Amino acid sequence: MLADRIQEWGEEFKREGLREGEAQLLLRQLRRRFGELPVWVQSRLQQAPSEQLERWGERLLEIDTLEALFED
Repeated sequence: MLADRIQEWGEEFKREGLREGEAQLLLRQLRRRFGELPVWVQSRLQQAPSEQLERWGERLLEIDTLEALFED
């Protein structure tokens, strides 16, 4: 039982670490393209799930404004 729980924790930590890495990469890319970012952008990146970060990362290649990234 404990071994299963430890494995679950390890997988959860791994997923969270990957999500944080994705958020940091997207943050760096956005800063490079648009300059200093508003606090609301940083907040959205920190709260977004991995799937959303991936969509924004792909959309980054197609947008002209920072606001366009977050349009649904």
